[in-house]
Amino acid sequence: MMGERRWADPAEIDAVFVSEDAQEGARAFAESRAPVWKGR
Repeated sequence: MMGERRWADPAEIDAVFVSEDAQEGARAFAESRAPVWKGR
């Protein structure tokens, strides 16, 4: 069925939160600077 919502797999969510970019975002926020994204 089109438009059906699928919940994200918990493993996919974990991968995002431990990614290099997620860590950079948090670090940049703590250091009051713009993040440098690498797509990883």
